[in-house]
Order: sequence, then structure tokens, then C-alpha cells
Amino acid sequence: MDKLPPEMIEAIVASDVLSAKDRAAFSQTSKWHRDIAKPIIYRKMDVCYPYNKFPGLFFTYQDALWYHRRDMEAFLPNEHYVRELRITLDPEYQMMFAQQSCNYLGWLSLEVIRAFPLVTKIELVNTGHVEGRCFLAALSCILARKPALRELRVVCSYVNKWANSPWQRLAEEDARTEDVVAKIRTLDIEIDSLVVQSWHGRAESSYCALRQLMEVFRGATDHVESFRLSACARGYSGIPFLYENDKFLVESTKNRGNVAPLPYWKLPKATEIELDYGGVLGNPIVSVDTSSFENVRIFRCWRQFEDDESFDAEKAAQHLRVFPNLEQLVISEDRGKKLFKDLSRGPDFEQEFRDFEGIYAKRSHVLAERCQRLALISWDCRLLDIWKIRFAVERDHDSRPRLERVRTWDLEMWQVMEIAAEPDYEWDFGGRSDS
Repeated sequence: MDKLPPEMIEAIVASDVLSAKDRAAFSQTSKWHRDIAKPIIYRKMDVCYPYNKFPGLFFTYQDALWYHRRDMEAFLPNEHYVRELRITLDPEYQMMFAQQSCNYLGWLSLEVIRAFPLVTKIELVNTGHVEGRCFLAALSCILARKPALRELRVVCSYVNKWANSPWQRLAEEDARTEDVVAKIRTLDIEIDSLVVQSWHGRAESSYCALRQLMEVFRGATDHVESFRLSACARGYSGIPFLYENDKFLVESTKNRGNVAPLPYWKLPKATEIELDYGGVLGNPIVSVDTSSFENVRIFRCWRQFEDDESFDAEKAAQHLRVFPNLEQLVISEDRGKKLFKDLSRGPDFEQEFRDFEGIYAKRSHVLAERCQRLALISWDCRLLDIWKIRFAVERDHDSRPRLERVRTWDLEMWQVMEIAAEPDYEWDFGGRSDS
């Protein structure tokens, strides 16, 4: 077996058919196998295993501690192979490893965060009761101890009704005590529940939470090329928790009132930005430093759908002027049941659908006229995430835009795929002309 080529050994070790025990046994058959297999076996570590990974078993504190300690003893001697790390802070996990308390990080979590200096990708998920102070401390530790980190995903879902109280006290404290060494290229932050739940009610505690999160990342976003900030409910309501026109947010940018100045998100090297919360197109962007948007080529945003007449394309185009070199624009709408409000499944469905599509063509034409570099406009009308309307922008010698539908939908449940099979057609100033 020592004659096996490296490609075949890598395929065997990386196969999902083999269990972790089988892969480890195979890697120990010879030194040749071990040198090739170890970087694959120890590449990714999941700190908190979900309980459904062991169906039918009931874990006591000692049982779970033994499983996690066994994994730590296997990974720590091989920490220079670990490149991906996923840390989950859920209520049951914290109650076991934080001495039956769920208000601070357990010793095992801190040990994992401080180890593995060569990690390039980290996902930190707080689905439970860890309070804001400890969660920010974990982020600060990651940014200060991971020089090779290039991709970071943070999920903050606080479900404990007592967990939001410390945020008000954090406004006057320094959230980060160590210098940043990480050079992140991709930053994905998803905030949910009580962190910004009261933002919709204009509560100052939510502003303090967002402000401290920005403060932790101060100096850590200088190399970010892809940035995503999501603070939007993904349930049936589709109500965002964060708004660009929030009173505390606007006053902080103008240094008015008793609100401390906001440190902003500074993204000097960003080429792709996604702002997944309310009020982005209808209001000027104030939460992100717009002076460094010259390099942005792709912009994604979320729009709370009310009705087709509520969208002001002229105002949206005016706010998009902060992106002078924008090439792709993706707008998401959670239309829900309103998606097929005016559509029937009768013999006139094809024409009705194209009239419906024409609404988006007119909007897109206005945006394409105002944004001279736009080459693709996509509308994601979310209904089970399977409806998309996309227009390619072509310009004549006078830079006047002409829209061409490049892909409309993939909706088998409505049995109208014969429409999608037709040749693409063009839109000229909001009207339809066959190509």
C-alpha cells in the first residue's frame, strides 16, 4: 500500500464513507500514509458536537466531558494541521462546561480559542445564554491570537431574557484590550433576537450592543474584501431588527444628543458588501464608512416588501451613488404570500407574469440609468428561496441602458417551466421586445 499515489490516499481519507476511526486506522498503516492523511484528518475541528450526533444515548456531565476532552487530546498535539474551527456556544453545552452557569464561557471554550494559531477559518456561533461581555471577550481573543485568520463568521442569537442587560454597561468600557493580529478577508456577522430586538422600539440598549460589536472589530476590518452584516428576521414576518434610519444611529453620526459617537464599519479594501437589514435603499448608509466604497463592485441588500408602489427607484439610485464603480446589484425581498397576489394559473398566466416582471424591469432601468457601471441587476423575491428575476444591462454608444432578462425563475411547483424554456428577451425602457 506504500505504492499508492498521494491523490488516491487523499481521496480515501477525505471520503465520507469511512468513519473517523477508520480514517485514523488507515493513516497509521505506514509513515507515508500518516504524513499525507494527518493534514486532512485534523483540518477541521468542531468544538461542540450536537447531541443528535449520538442518537439514543443520554449523556451525563462526565460522559460529555470525556468525549470533548478526548477530542482535545487528539487535536492539540496536531494543532498545526488545524485550519478550520467551529465553536458553538449553546445553552446545554454551557450548562455542562461552565459549572452549571450559562452567563460566561466555559474553560474548554477558552482553551480552544487560545489554541490553534494557524487557523484560517473560524465560525463562532452563540445560540444560547452567553452574555455580551463574555462573547465580546471571545471575539477579542480570536482577533488577537489568530494571525493566519482569513475568514470569520459570527452568529449572535441571544435567547436569554437576562442576557441583554449588560450591554448598557458596556458602552463606557473598552471592549478590546489586545491589539489585532488577524488579517480577515471575509467577515460574516449575523445578529438576531435580543441583541437588536429592541432596536425596532428605538431602545438605547440595542444601540450599545451594536456599538460595542463595532468597537471590537476596530482595526480588524482593514483587509476585509467581502463583508456581510445581517440583522433581519428570517421567519414568516420578515421584520428586520436593525434600521439605517434609527434615531440613535443617526444622532450618533451627527454627535447630537447624549448618544456616544459610532465607530462605523471601516472597509477600505472591500469589493463585495451585503447589508441585510431594513432601510438601506430608502435611507443614506450611515452605519458603514462610505468614503471607501470606490472598490466595491458587488452590493447586496435587503428590502422589506410592503407593496409594489412603495419602492422609489429614484431615491434608491440617489443613495447608491456612494458606489461609483458598482457592477452588480442584488436586492432581496421577502414577498411571502404577496408574491402571486395578482397572478392566476389560468390561460393568461404567461402574459400576467410578464406584466409582473415588467414592474421590476422599470425599476431596474431607472437604477441602470443612474449607475453608469451597472452590468447586472438581480431581484430575489424570496418564496422558499426559488424565485429570482435578473436583468443584464447592455449600453449603446451613448451609454443608454438596455435590459435583457438572463434568468427569471426555477419554479417547478407552479408548472410553468415552459415559459423559462423560451429564448431570452430584452427590455427597452421598461417595455418588452423579443430578442
